[in-house]
Amino acid sequence: MVTPGENDQQSRKRKKKTAVGEEIGGRWPPIKPKRDLQINRLKGTNLFTIPNFFTSSESKAFVRAAESIGFIHQGSLGPAKGEAYRDNDRISVADQGLAESIWQSGLKRIFDDIKLQGKVAIGLNPNIRFYRL
Repeated sequence: MVTPGENDQQSRKRKKKTAVGEEIGGRWPPIKPKRDLQINRLKGTNLFTIPNFFTSSESKAFVRAAESIGFIHQGSLGPAKGEAYRDNDRISVADQGLAESIWQSGLKRIFDDIKLQGKVAIGLNPNIRFYRL
């Protein structure tokens, strides 16, 4: 979108400077591009963690955004045999824009070189869940 007094070229330059996710409708906070991310693979699994992916301010902004939507309680009457007790609140949103924003902010660069069973990740599932424990 071109703001008053701005030509198309100026608009494109301005868009390049914005954080990833700023164009996802204002529902979610912008996510700054990540550099120097560390990836940890849990031994003997295909599970990965990326410490400190979201900055403190991004995390707080996501908490505020999720709370504005409203969590739904997901408790249980008690654990089934062999299971743990479950009691949390959850929001589940289907948002391709949010998934793409998170992916493009740094995950794509990390996972480009990781193959699992001969396959490379190409994005995130758009079913994003927020949990409040």
